Amino acid sequence: LVTLYLSTDAGENVWRSSINKHKLSGEHYLLNQKIKREIETSFGVVTLPHYMIIDKYGSIVDVRAKAPSNLELREDIEFYLNY
Repeated sequence: LVTLYLSTDAGENVWRSSINKHKLSGEHYLLNQKIKREIETSFGVVTLPHYMIIDKYGSIVDVRAKAPSNLELREDIEFYLNY
């Protein structure tokens, strides 16, 4: 299981500071405006944060996944890990 963070923060310093402040482990990428617009258009992302579940084959299986604070997310992840 990999946690992937795609950020649109105003700059690299803000982005790195946020990662450290919240102690976020996983893969982190700072997106430029072009890629941000492509993601918004391709996946219908209109608000941030936005969560998705991508299976082990690289397919998006839930384009509007539950937030990490939702206890039902664990069940969804376990389902897709065994999918």
